[in-house]
Amino acid sequence: MNEYVLIPDNPAPESIEIFYFRDDQNRQMRGMFAHASSKYASPRGTIIISPGRTEFIEKYFELARDMQERGFCVVAFDWPGQGLSYRMLKDPLAGHIDDFNTYIQAFRRGLNAIDHKLYGARVVLAHSMGGAIALEAIRQQVLDVEAAAFCAPMWGLKIAKILHPLVPIMCKIGRSEKLVHKHDLDEKFEGNIITNYEKRWKVQQDLIKANSKLALGAITWGWVNEALKVSKTLAQPKALDHINIPILIASALEEALVDNHSHALLASRLKSAQHIKVAGAKHEILMETDSRRDQFMTAFDKMLDRAGI
Repeated sequence: MNEYVLIPDNPAPESIEIFYFRDDQNRQMRGMFAHASSKYASPRGTIIISPGRTEFIEKYFELARDMQERGFCVVAFDWPGQGLSYRMLKDPLAGHIDDFNTYIQAFRRGLNAIDHKLYGARVVLAHSMGGAIALEAIRQQVLDVEAAAFCAPMWGLKIAKILHPLVPIMCKIGRSEKLVHKHDLDEKFEGNIITNYEKRWKVQQDLIKANSKLALGAITWGWVNEALKVSKTLAQPKALDHINIPILIASALEEALVDNHSHALLASRLKSAQHIKVAGAKHEILMETDSRRDQFMTAFDKMLDRAGI
């Protein structure tokens, strides 16, 4: 029995291994490791994929294969509360987190569990919520990497202005584990706000159809509260002054979820950061049309060159 979900047109990376690790409450989380392509005698390094909210390892098989072809080993995790890691609440569809540091500690434990296999220079490649997790882990010096790429990072939320006044009230009256809105899992490609490319959009849908345990629904007030708190932390003056590695930040110009202004702000504060804007792209640039996705990949390769990797 596979420990990962396979569907047509989404082959697993070469030499994939699934591993498990636990938190201090003995709750189980899932990780993936894949060695660099066998055509390389020696890997260039290790890419650490940091997925976004609702996402899971299998969604990044294409990206993992791309990285293997570049000569890298690849690591990815299912964050607490999603994928095939443990769920936070009785309602398994609820997108909840008790404390943003739960993600940071999961990152630390996951990397420690696989540390003996990590090869050479380490580079993090993070999307959306994974971008907030990765940057906060770097800020806290939990994550030590030679370069970092952020794809539509969640350093601010478009809904913040609407929800911000309500969040502390809802959490104070004990509603932190309650949903902000009802689950809506019947997503259609037409009118979606994440990608213009149906083939890549369909991958996540088909994976969930193959294993419904991968599904995640609406966010809770507690999740919003933690997202707003980490955004505020990252935006503090001098919070990122000690970070001095080559960085890539990519913003989608048809963005509807995260706040692109936060990308510009943090790009101005991060040393050696390149900020690109992908015209026509929606939130999931890595799941976009080839031409838009390639803009990110070209900038990513240039970042590796800047880092000497």
